[in-house]
Amino acid sequence: MNILVIDDNQTILRQHELNINKWGHKVYTAANGLKAYEMLESTQIDIIVCDWMMPEMDGLELCKIVRSKDFSQYIYFIIVSSKNNHEDIIHALNTGADDYIVKPVCYDELRS
Repeated sequence: MNILVIDDNQTILRQHELNINKWGHKVYTAANGLKAYEMLESTQIDIIVCDWMMPEMDGLELCKIVRSKDFSQYIYFIIVSSKNNHEDIIHALNTGADDYIVKPVCYDELRS
């Protein structure tokens, strides 16, 4: 699968990339939602793993845009955030996210 990982923290971005690569997937990375959206214009992506809080365009803004566009296939969208209260999780899911993972990421959970 082609997986797009988005996070403004380069250390976390690299950690996600290394772990997902071990599972045999092709990983693309972006430092914010705006760069990720540009990548979506030219690359077929199956899954997005996206931090919520980032500069320029945050994860929920990107999720809204992804859900409003007509891509050739459905893109599964996972929000990753340190926000762990029920209201934030519900808000992210109501925005169009398919799943929500609380930081720090448990890679067994992400893989599932």
